[in-house]
Amino acid sequence: MDAMDVPAPPPAGGSLWLHPDDDLAPNRPGEHLYARLEASPPPAPVRLAHRLLGRPDPHRQAARELTAARRVAAEIDALEIGGWHALHALPLPAGAYLDHLLVGPGGLFAVRAAWCGGVRAV
Repeated sequence: MDAMDVPAPPPAGGSLWLHPDDDLAPNRPGEHLYARLEASPPPAPVRLAHRLLGRPDPHRQAARELTAARRVAAEIDALEIGGWHALHALPLPAGAYLDHLLVGPGGLFAVRAAWCGGVRAV
């Protein structure tokens, strides 16, 4: 593919545009959470203050969200046998992310993975 084959992006303020070389299929579940986890955790006094004030620890919360995204992705990826295909961690405008997009014979479904500590889903 040469430079003449690549379409030009729409003018500013137009619809969303994704370069043809940007493939979303290889995104890992929770791709956007890895950057938050690679950052060093806050120092112990800050973590203690969070705990005493009843605030969630952002580093621990990101780890739990990643665990939830991986578990949901494992269940969704098992559906590929039935003709379904899953895309994970799709970026949206304003820094938001769609956890999972499931495409198949039954339609198109967006799936949100959430950590609900200690709750068992049946």
